[in-house]
Amino acid sequence: KTIKTNNNLKGNLSFNSSGANYIYETNVVESQIVNDLSYQSENKFLNSGIVNKYNILFKNVNSNGKNSSKYKDKTQLEMLSSLIFESSYPLMREGINFDNYFTPKLSLRYSPNSMKNLRSEDRRIDVNNIFSLNRIGYSGTVESGQSLTIGAEYLKSRKINDKEENEYPTDFLKLSLATVFRDEVNESMPTTSSLGNKSSDVVAHIELSPNNFFSSSYNFSLDNNLDVLKYNSLDAKFTVNNFITSFKYLEENDNIGDENYIQNNTSFRFNENSSIAFSIRKNKKIDLTEFYDLIYQYKNDCLTAAIKYRKDFYVDDDLKPSEQLFFSLTIVPLGAYESTNIISKYGKYVTDITE
Repeated sequence: KTIKTNNNLKGNLSFNSSGANYIYETNVVESQIVNDLSYQSENKFLNSGIVNKYNILFKNVNSNGKNSSKYKDKTQLEMLSSLIFESSYPLMREGINFDNYFTPKLSLRYSPNSMKNLRSEDRRIDVNNIFSLNRIGYSGTVESGQSLTIGAEYLKSRKINDKEENEYPTDFLKLSLATVFRDEVNESMPTTSSLGNKSSDVVAHIELSPNNFFSSSYNFSLDNNLDVLKYNSLDAKFTVNNFITSFKYLEENDNIGDENYIQNNTSFRFNENSSIAFSIRKNKKIDLTEFYDLIYQYKNDCLTAAIKYRKDFYVDDDLKPSEQLFFSLTIVPLGAYESTNIISKYGKYVTDITE
């Protein structure tokens, strides 16, 4: 539950409470309730053009466990806090056809508390979350110690008149770059994020939208010596009337992971009710097709009906490729129904329906 207020506080004050109770492996019980009280100030504009703001977070974590490796067999109560100060210097250059925006920014982060050991957690940092309050993506703790995050954003925005409104996207080019520095190594941070190092990976994002028919984006991470490309993701999308096709290339190295694949998603809309979609992914590390999907869908105001076919391929010689055929039906407001696999492993057909 979240409650927000901004009455005469020159900012936003919010309270959020969440909890979970897990029971697994017969006798393992893990319970946690997290209460967050946070304040985000309004932007403070200086005469020089610099914009400052700050965030304050107070976190109360209550946990209990039984036969758990994460929590003790008694109630634990923690009071945690975090402070973030952010400063940016937005600049603009106006042109005839395009406006150019450049914004360098920094964030100072401090917490006097210790944190849970998250070294084994899978967390990847990019330009979308590196300045976030909870960039480690874990509600039960805060990022301990002090750190400095610096980055910059560039935007080339097209000036569009009324006639060109549906012909060109407003944002022609976007560039973002950021990295993190800290005074001491934090061994509790997720190793995949590199946030625990004295200098983290350099993350960047490039997005190009020259027209409404084509768009692309590129995300990458370089190690702090700028000589190892740890993450490499390229997306491209083509749209022609009712035909849409997109491609994605992903490569992970070093501590981030080891995935490497190329994927295509293609769809065609026959009319406002009927469409067909196809997707395929190829593993570049082992030069093998992983799967392909084929979906036909009919949709109107009252119902959505779809037939889905999927085939998976395996590297293991002991496992054979599997085929699945599903029929799904969603009726408003009755709910959704989906069949079990119509093609069984013996090649026979079944018609069991599950809700």
